[in-house]
Amino acid sequence: MKKSPTKSDYIPPSERESLRDVVPTPQDDPKTSLVAIDYEPLFAEIHSYFRTFYLNEEYSERAFDLTTEVIECNPANYTAWWFRRKCLQEAFPNRKYHEEVLQEELDGFCKEWLARSSKNYQVWYHRKWLIEQLNVLPRGELQLMSDLLADDDHKIYNVWSHRLFLVKTFCSKSKEKLVGELGYTTEMLRRDVYNNSAWNHRYTIQGMLRQLLGIDLQSQERKALDTAEEHAIIELLFVKDRLLEADDNEAAWNYLLALTEVDYKWLLEPFYDGGAETSAKSRDPVVGKFLAKDIVDCFRQKDKENKHAIKFEAFLYVTLSRVAKARKQELESRLTKGLARASEHFEELRKADPIRQNFWMWKKDYLKKEFGQDMAVAGS
Repeated sequence: MKKSPTKSDYIPPSERESLRDVVPTPQDDPKTSLVAIDYEPLFAEIHSYFRTFYLNEEYSERAFDLTTEVIECNPANYTAWWFRRKCLQEAFPNRKYHEEVLQEELDGFCKEWLARSSKNYQVWYHRKWLIEQLNVLPRGELQLMSDLLADDDHKIYNVWSHRLFLVKTFCSKSKEKLVGELGYTTEMLRRDVYNNSAWNHRYTIQGMLRQLLGIDLQSQERKALDTAEEHAIIELLFVKDRLLEADDNEAAWNYLLALTEVDYKWLLEPFYDGGAETSAKSRDPVVGKFLAKDIVDCFRQKDKENKHAIKFEAFLYVTLSRVAKARKQELESRLTKGLARASEHFEELRKADPIRQNFWMWKKDYLKKEFGQDMAVAGS
């Protein structure tokens, strides 16, 4: 680490020619403090010089260099990381040189801190900011994330969060990359089926892939529905295989529940507008049947008291009820609007066709006899 206080050849700020004009600002603790913090002399000196730069808003190269030492003293120091970014923005005005400095910061300082402190949020935020400034996916960045997750601790939130940022920012328009990312989650879940971070990542990637491929899970058009159902069954088979490995895995059950309640709810019982091509077979609830037989029945037969299977079945029925309620409201709305429009048209016909105005009035009145209370709701 450049100019690290831990190095044997380290020169303190007070002995540097480049900082001779800087008047250090010591920590101003009130004399009435209950407990005075006894800082190490070097720690206090470094921060006194940094405090002067901060108060004077001096975003220079020498201030930038000093942040290296401040961060070395305390890697979680939010202000030091923020100040370092301000220096990167303002101390290097030449665009080409600025980009070179950002790249050097990414490949050097930031990467070194990732290796030293992979769970430090400040490091990850700094790296994300650098990539946003460069506006390009760094070569080997996804592989670096894979390497960081390759050891025993493969659930580190910051790594998964950064990986998702990379995919959303640079890979969302590429089918090949999204499919590859889905394959990565498959690999990670086969290594550890309890990896909740991998399940969360997979859920987001699935949504991005569906959006890119134009798979509409709410469409009731036959061809679109066939595609959506095929996509859903492939994913549900994957989840079932993982549950067969560990049917007590709450992460997998929650993933399945999210698919059912949010993504696949309109596929549970397909609802068509009708048409000559709509047969009884075409209304077969493929996804709903799979969930009922291949998931609920399968795991309840294995263990009737499996709390996760019971919970899933309960919420499956709740979701079915919500779908039924929504469709009931939709049908009632269609009925009300249809009767109102029919009544309006019969009234128009009474005026446009006066010779048969009595007939049209009779047709309008007959609606009340045929539809009763529904006509009152329609306001006719």
